[in-house]
Parts: sequence; C-alpha cells; structure tokens
Amino acid sequence: MRGSLFYTEHKNAGPIPIIGTITGKEYRILEIQKSGEVTGVWLLTPDFHGAEGTWHSPDGKKTYNASLMRTDTAVAIPAITTKGSLSGKYIYSFGDNGATGNMTVLHNKNSVTVSFNNVTASSAYNMAILDDITLPLTGNKAIYQSGEYGACSFRISFYNGFAVVNSKDNKEDCGFGANAHVSGMYIRE
Repeated sequence: MRGSLFYTEHKNAGPIPIIGTITGKEYRILEIQKSGEVTGVWLLTPDFHGAEGTWHSPDGKKTYNASLMRTDTAVAIPAITTKGSLSGKYIYSFGDNGATGNMTVLHNKNSVTVSFNNVTASSAYNMAILDDITLPLTGNKAIYQSGEYGACSFRISFYNGFAVVNSKDNKEDCGFGANAHVSGMYIRE
C-alpha cells in the first residue's frame, strides 16, 4: 500500500508519505520521508469499523494506541503499478542508531541487477551485503534464491516509487551478519 496521511492537530499539517504491507491480518505501515528516514511505524489489525493497533517511534521509545476509522467507502482505490524504469537507489533508515537499508537497482528490459548494503541497529551494526546480482523480472517481481550459505530466498516487489522485499518460505540463511537481512520497505530516492 502507498499513500499519505495528515496529522490534523498540527496547524500547518502537510502530507506524510506512507508505504506498507499486509501480512495475514496485520497492516505494517511506515511513515517514510523522501530521504528514506522512517518517522513512525503503525501496526494495525483491521476490524469492521477500520483498524486498531499501535503507532511507535522508530527507536521504540514512544508508543501510542492507534485507530483508523473508515470514512468513505465510495472511493475507488487504483492499483499500485510501476511506471518507467525501476533503476535507482531505494532506501530506508530508522534514525541515527537504527537499522538502515540501501538497495541499488539497474533495470534492464526483462531483468534487474540489484545490490544491497544493509546494517542492523546499534550496538551490533551487523551487515547484510549482496553484491550485484541479475534477476529475471516477471511483471513487477524479482526472486533471489541461493544455496551458497544455506537456504536463502526473497522476493522483491517493485511499485511506483518504492519496493518491498520479503523472505520466501522463511529461507533466510543468506550468510549475512547476525540478525541482518534485506527484508523491508524501501522508498526510491
């Protein structure tokens, strides 16, 4: 999912970009700036009236109960598609001491060449590095699979202005540092 939200209690409220995923019955939504900095994380479960859950700061120091109410069911929501080249740098950052992710993409006609340079949060700063690898592109998706260090598989789904990377079938033995991974939501710079 992609969109924007407004904190209406602020006098000069402006749109805050959001991107998110739906896993099972949970929505995970990131408030993410164009710089890739994550400024808030929403974890919500849908119900009849909207969704309920929590909002927390990227460092986890602030947590609030959150709810969204359904206000207009007559709005048609367009499908999220990709437009033009997927080439570019995709990023996320959970602040100065939080995890960061960098994915570089070179889009060829029916393939993408990707690389990752991700780092876990302090104090460990473990790394998930994957040098240039060319993957077939089917629609808006590319799948990486390797057995070099164990079973490793993840899917990259490209959308207009962002990408979502998810491990496939819990195959996360990719040879990265402890707790380091490439899974996440990345915004295109």
